[in-house]
Amino acid sequence: MAITRVSRQANPIAIPPWIISPNGGQIWYHASTNPQDGFNDDLMSHMNSTLSQAMGNCRANRGDTIIGLPGTTESVGISTALTFVAGVTYVGIGNGDERPTFNWTAATSAWAMTVANVKFVNCIFNLAATAATTVTKAITISGAGVTFEQCKFIVGGAGGTQLPTLAVELTTGADKFGLLGCEVYAPADAAVPTLFKLTNAVDNAQFLGNFIDVGMSTTGSSLITFTTAPTNIKIGARCGEYQGNYLRNSIAGSTVTLVGIASSTGEIDNNICAIEAASGAATTPITTPGNIHLGINNATVPGKYGILTGTAST
Repeated sequence: MAITRVSRQANPIAIPPWIISPNGGQIWYHASTNPQDGFNDDLMSHMNSTLSQAMGNCRANRGDTIIGLPGTTESVGISTALTFVAGVTYVGIGNGDERPTFNWTAATSAWAMTVANVKFVNCIFNLAATAATTVTKAITISGAGVTFEQCKFIVGGAGGTQLPTLAVELTTGADKFGLLGCEVYAPADAAVPTLFKLTNAVDNAQFLGNFIDVGMSTTGSSLITFTTAPTNIKIGARCGEYQGNYLRNSIAGSTVTLVGIASSTGEIDNNICAIEAASGAATTPITTPGNIHLGINNATVPGKYGILTGTAST
């Protein structure tokens, strides 16, 4: 997405031989420390020091965009819930650790994303930002079409005392969820109990092009947990520019990366499933696929290349 430091354009700009047209929505800015060098009056007129303030200026389903400027950091609210606005896209500007960063700092830090079509691009979400602190439930999603793209999630610290009990929950209404091109990480001894959890019959959730490398709490833990069978789920199947996932349960001796559930439907395809068990060649890192179609998924163990996982069709 092309971004300019001009707050809004009411009319198309003609630069022969091109015409630059506005996207229909308004542009707002988010910087935790402002003003900064180089901010002009026009940009400052649409500057917000908090995400809550920026969201409050947006109008639902108008196509508004919030631009998070480099170096922006914000602690996720504890007593005051953040109100998301439907159809808003948040785009972080910056590379590496200078990307806008949201920190879960207390046990009660939480986001409840109840509205549809909210999207975050190029941000960092530290769900384990405070030492020796267990976050109860970091993100709960019940709005359709919520998407995280090219973001980084930090979901645990060393030693198993700095983590979320449940990182991201998709509950009733969270259809068409997207995790696209993201990095999700916690060290091998983080002991994360539950990473992504689908608690209802969520339809068409998509996990595509992600690098998920997390030390779970048990060797048989699933990176994506189903408690009710999802429909049309896509884990690694090609869709647009994203395909496949790298999925690793990095706890010592791990044997599983994905545990399905009967009656689930969809596709699990083109994934690398990395486990730590020395006897990994005889281990199936994808279990109970239900009615999900398995494509070409490879299981790997340290120091060895992958073998196909799953039962071959007859």
